[in-house]
Amino acid sequence: MARQAKPRQRLFEEKLAKIRRHLKHDRRHGSDYFPAPFVIEFGGSPDSGKSTTIEKLYQTLHRNGFSVATPQEGAMATQHISRKSPLYNYYTGIYALKILLDAVHMHTFDVVILDRGIFDTPTWMEYWLDKGAISKDERDTATKFFLSRLWVKHVTASYYFIADPDVAVSRDLEFASTDVLGDSSNPESIARRAKHYRELFEKLGPNYPQLELIDTTHLNRQGMVDLMTEKVLGAIERQIAEREKEQ
Repeated sequence: MARQAKPRQRLFEEKLAKIRRHLKHDRRHGSDYFPAPFVIEFGGSPDSGKSTTIEKLYQTLHRNGFSVATPQEGAMATQHISRKSPLYNYYTGIYALKILLDAVHMHTFDVVILDRGIFDTPTWMEYWLDKGAISKDERDTATKFFLSRLWVKHVTASYYFIADPDVAVSRDLEFASTDVLGDSSNPESIARRAKHYRELFEKLGPNYPQLELIDTTHLNRQGMVDLMTEKVLGAIERQIAEREKEQ
């Protein structure tokens, strides 16, 4: 039995259509008119230059007229879950994923720079596997989820930063008010984290062309910033070319 239209339905539909036209609804919410922002991710072992690069990359883009988002890192936003539990990194991974999905479905920013994005999360699964806190199946399930093709395709470039542990410690202490090292900033911890990044890059690199390993051991501050600015701009240019081919 066919449904009958309610008496005032046509009038309402005409008014709603007028509102949509005024708002340019198809452009406001459509991905064909406004391209998604470029998403750049950084991860890495302590004092490998990640934060410096993010700061200077933001500065370069912002001063040249681009709208750039640098969301708060998941570690800073997650204070209610113990870092001694793998749940901590499941949560920070979900936090990064939410930011990514929000960013690519809005038109507010030109570039979004993520400090520890979705490509960083699998390295923590390796960490928890080594500690015996999760199983291999749990590691594989988490990695498969966080690197799903449904959202990985939106990442323009992702960089794993590593550095020699002694160099990293020297950088950490250069402007510190104490020479006491933290649990994650001692040479042994830094070496383990760098190992996770290197091994995971060797595993993931062939299947994820936007992922790159950057060893900053022999780079000074200016050299590192120049190198990464060139790499990021090159990655953006390549994604532009890919998008234009799809049109």
